[in-house]
Amino acid sequence: MRNSPHSVLHLIHPKPVPWNSLIRPIAEELQVPLVPYQEWLNALQAEIHDTLEIDQLRQNPALRLLEFYKHAPVNKDREPLGIARLSFEKALEVAPALNMSQLGVEHARRWVAAWRASGFLPS
Repeated sequence: MRNSPHSVLHLIHPKPVPWNSLIRPIAEELQVPLVPYQEWLNALQAEIHDTLEIDQLRQNPALRLLEFYKHAPVNKDREPLGIARLSFEKALEVAPALNMSQLGVEHARRWVAAWRASGFLPS
């Protein structure tokens, strides 16, 4: 890729899937409900008591990004949190080995298992 004729290559998954197809099995594995974005954001904001304490941030790291979440556009024509859709064609042209299978439920379940095995999530 270093010798690419293109000045910019987007390194994204070559076969995108809808966000819900991955987040739903993750929620099932974690035994947490899926809720609409605004409902989640309201619950996150409700956790703030006057000023943020270090313990609050440790307990819920999402609080650190609260301002980002408040202003992130939620739009069906964009990726989750308003990220623009990117093209992968040039990267694939330069590095055909980047072409991989589509992500699915089993991938999401293995991620959760790996997060638990690493200690990132409780067992």
